[in-house]
Amino acid sequence: MVRRNTPIDVVAGVIRGSDERILICLRPRHLHQGGLWEFPGGKREAGESRLAALARELREEIGIELRRATPLLRLKHDYGDKIVSLDVWDVTAWDGSASGLEGQELKWVGASALPRFDFPAANATIIAAARLPRVMLVADWTHLSADRHLRALERHLQAGCRLAVVPYSPHGCANFASRAADLATRYAAEFHFFGAPAETQWYPGLHVRLPGSQSTPILSGRVLSATVGTLEDFRLAESAGAEWIVLASAAASGQEFRAHLTMSGTPAYRAGVLSESGYVNAIGEGYQGIVVCEPGQTEAYARCERWIDDADFSGLS
Repeated sequence: MVRRNTPIDVVAGVIRGSDERILICLRPRHLHQGGLWEFPGGKREAGESRLAALARELREEIGIELRRATPLLRLKHDYGDKIVSLDVWDVTAWDGSASGLEGQELKWVGASALPRFDFPAANATIIAAARLPRVMLVADWTHLSADRHLRALERHLQAGCRLAVVPYSPHGCANFASRAADLATRYAAEFHFFGAPAETQWYPGLHVRLPGSQSTPILSGRVLSATVGTLEDFRLAESAGAEWIVLASAAASGQEFRAHLTMSGTPAYRAGVLSESGYVNAIGEGYQGIVVCEPGQTEAYARCERWIDDADFSGLS
């Protein structure tokens, strides 16, 4: 008998089709959290590796044979009547055609549409991670003029950047944020601005996003992301409701931090890594991805995609 305070190990897959839509399943009403949508998966059996458990569950539940998957997120959630330890993977290659072998309804939806569906509470952070890219940009290029900054920023957008931290007004340029927001809208990207007016800086080191859809940006005042240097600051950012966090120091190599990251549930990006082994290791350790910082590193987006396609995570326990 499993005691209530013993977490139930569950694996799940965020399955992405060739059109980037994601597969979700409707849980049968007689099951725990029945009538809600979920990502395919199930309980991990004793002695199974993480990836073997995912492959078996996808075969049994929706009839596909897993070929390639990448760690996405691990978290622990207490539902009151049970505690679930979730191990979520990005699934990008498989054989076969998905169908509801247990009678469940399946639906392919765009990542942006996921929040419209009713999921179990633990899935909120999975949805956030599923919508985030593996490579994000910190465009703090103070050595560039505002015009050159914007041109370099657009080159990154053209190369595939879809998430960036951008200064609010470099060199006092009054309309920089508005022009940057226009770029975000044009390329369907998301920008988080820092160095905004003082009243929006609720916590040191936290960024506030300007809505990219506004021609004249309006500060929302909501804390959405953070750059931190210590585990203490990481926890502060989590408690403040940061949707994702950049870790910008050697704290990433500490055992205590890695243990916290494993079950944090808040997507985190690792700064200071731009090599194949470093990137693959960061993903294996539980990071959402890595950070690009230089204006000339536009090739990083395609390069990291190749690295992750070639990586082997089957040995993760």
